[in-house]
Amino acid sequence: MILNEAHCFVFVHIPKCGGSSIRNVLEKYNRWPHKYIPKVRETPIHGIIYHSHIPLFTLREIYPESFEQVCSFESFALVRNPFDRFFSSVQQKMRTDMLRNNLNLRPFTKTEIAREIQEVVAYLSTFPDSPHQLPHNYIHFQRQVDFIFLENVQLVKNVFCLDQLDVFFSTIEKKTGISENCITKSYPNLIKNQSRQYKNNTYKWIDQATKGCRIRFKKYLPVRFNGLFRNITELKTSNVYANYLNPSLRNFIASYYKEDIELFDSICSRNTSTKS
Repeated sequence: MILNEAHCFVFVHIPKCGGSSIRNVLEKYNRWPHKYIPKVRETPIHGIIYHSHIPLFTLREIYPESFEQVCSFESFALVRNPFDRFFSSVQQKMRTDMLRNNLNLRPFTKTEIAREIQEVVAYLSTFPDSPHQLPHNYIHFQRQVDFIFLENVQLVKNVFCLDQLDVFFSTIEKKTGISENCITKSYPNLIKNQSRQYKNNTYKWIDQATKGCRIRFKKYLPVRFNGLFRNITELKTSNVYANYLNPSLRNFIASYYKEDIELFDSICSRNTSTKS
């Protein structure tokens, strides 16, 4: 979470929704007094939680003052397509588990991905439909509505879809007085925390071989160059995992993340119509 009392704004960081990249822009304004607490910490009620991603019902219990500021300040959040977010969370968990076990990162096999998806679905299915705190190693699967609503009341006032960063930042500028206009123009190309999958090894080699030159000459390149380059070389998450989205998994995601899907559709359609 990013909180600034002087500008009266809060950014609520929903996992796997581009929040790490938002932090790269707004962290210099972060005055949240608890930001230096370790990412993984013990709580008396919820056990071990991931401190960077705290649902509202947990925030109210452990940091009541910060919770009140979320309610009273201009609050912002980004949401993401729940299907894409689920698969991104699966890959995030697999990478994190490997690092936790001191293993070198490597590409995952189709069998490993399928087994991980099966295990995640089985685990999440053990929880009730009512709001619940997931443990730290599953926090990336926490429902997005848990960071925006509490007891069916929307507390985070300004919510945008991940692909609407221009509107997101212009709204921050308008409502807080913080100006990041020069970053806003190129920001859609700067999402740094996404899982990258290449169309083939040749494209991967080209990306890695030219990365230094692209960074060096970035200011001379058109604003949309990086986005175009990634569209050519990389697969979108939905394409990467298309083979895993069988009817059973589709039904699980549609059921478990039902409110997230409704929220995403509502926010995106609203912002699209407003923008047009």
